[in-house]
Amino acid sequence: MLSPMRAALQALCSSLLLVTAESAVADPVSPDDVRPLTNQISQQLASSKRVLAVGDSLTAGYNVARQDSYPSVLGKRLGISVRNGGVSGETSAGLLRRLPALLKGGPYDTVLLCTGGNDWLRGVPAPELQANLERAIDLIRNAGAAPLLVAVPMLPLALADHPVYQQVAAKKNVPLAGGFGLVLGRQHFQPDGLHPNAAGYRQIVDRLLSS
Repeated sequence: MLSPMRAALQALCSSLLLVTAESAVADPVSPDDVRPLTNQISQQLASSKRVLAVGDSLTAGYNVARQDSYPSVLGKRLGISVRNGGVSGETSAGLLRRLPALLKGGPYDTVLLCTGGNDWLRGVPAPELQANLERAIDLIRNAGAAPLLVAVPMLPLALADHPVYQQVAAKKNVPLAGGFGLVLGRQHFQPDGLHPNAAGYRQIVDRLLSS
């Protein structure tokens, strides 16, 4: 059971995140502020027959119908099988423990790796997240699949991607899909201001497939 002080701190952090996210998504963003995805990402997805998406609630599709989660929408758009391996509330360390078993369900052509939001919420240091992401990429490649790293907006700012994703992508030579916090408006979020709604997930897929 959490101590009263720790419970109060967690409640305060959650409140700050919600307030910040609510205010952040309300500001309009110019298309010039959003860097387009590379052709490499859309081409990799379009050439894949079997795709695995792993991560936390952003992948699982928290509080939306299963068919409205981004892996399901992506699969429909591409006409391929995209397995949803997301677990709400999971950290990057938790994903690492599950990943070997998930990869055994392959072979997969591409694995979308999207984790880190819960690490920030729990105060996990950035170097630890970076190490977990790099290890996950190694596991994916060892399984014969191509990794595709999906950046998570930096909490509590909620808009910009945390720089750790760019660092991992450069070090491991992995395509990076990011900028989702800049293309989602208030109408794309659930009332908590943190999780995308069905329209938000469609917007995410649109960005993944853009060139």
